[in-house]
Amino acid sequence: MMKMPRLKHSPRGISVTAQLNSPLSTKTMRIALRSRLTRPLSMLGVVFAASLFAACNSDGAVGPQADITASFGKSSNTSTTTSSTSTVTKNGLLWTKSLSKAVTKSVTVTALAGGTLEIPELGFSLRVPVGAISTTSLKISVTALAGKVVAYEFEPHGTVFLRPLIINQDLDPTTWAANKSFKLLGAGYFKDAAQINQTSGVAKLDEVMVALLTPSSVYWGVSHFSGYMVSMD
Repeated sequence: MMKMPRLKHSPRGISVTAQLNSPLSTKTMRIALRSRLTRPLSMLGVVFAASLFAACNSDGAVGPQADITASFGKSSNTSTTTSSTSTVTKNGLLWTKSLSKAVTKSVTVTALAGGTLEIPELGFSLRVPVGAISTTSLKISVTALAGKVVAYEFEPHGTVFLRPLIINQDLDPTTWAANKSFKLLGAGYFKDAAQINQTSGVAKLDEVMVALLTPSSVYWGVSHFSGYMVSMD
């Protein structure tokens, strides 16, 4: 007759000493250990997910805007600058239908709340994050230049920002979808609108910048004001 193991009971059930003498001790201990280890790991997963969600939603930025803000960081150094004595020639992204006249919009933003400047009919928006301006409030303006090139001038001219502003251009009102010659979109800074040839669509840019392309929009960061356009490579 098989001798049954002598079991000791405790408030939590069978003691480890009793299980060590049981033929099923190895399997029993594996199940117990797995249960004890899985519980804290599950809690850790919940904490990690909550932290990730909070990070993605910090400063009110979500989706692609959160991505580009993270890419450019918190400083205002968001561009690749050319030499001050030279310019870079780039082809500009074109409107599907040329603008017969300039379009201007304005908004007042604050240091504590930031703000957004939009030209909805052109699919343009400029996001000013919290803490980007050095004054309590600031009135800013954007003008879409008349012609076929997707280009804008901003005011007050020469304004420098403490954090990068995010420009978003919807691609629907442009010729990008029908484009067959160019593969990449970028952005460029120009000091004077005369640097853009609205007939040929070619511009001489003082700075060129990295831009992020999504299926429907192009985003880039700016650290100071004057003129910006979408370029093609």
